[in-house]
Amino acid sequence: MKDISIGGAHVLTHTPPSPGTDTIFSIHLPHHDAPLEVRGHVVWSNGNAFGIQFRGTEARLRDYVDRLESDATRL
Repeated sequence: MKDISIGGAHVLTHTPPSPGTDTIFSIHLPHHDAPLEVRGHVVWSNGNAFGIQFRGTEARLRDYVDRLESDATRL
């Protein structure tokens, strides 16, 4: 993953899905044993990446993104 926010992500991959595709993928968050399954809608795609808009957000993902944003503002 190249970039993540509460609304979506920029994902690097060798085989990006087509725009308009609904998908589920796993995010392995630091300090969590189980991966987090995230549902989303592909909004753009190119040869090696795609942009996904999340469909709803799970509390663990919201907490993680909030922590990342808070840490970034301290830099």
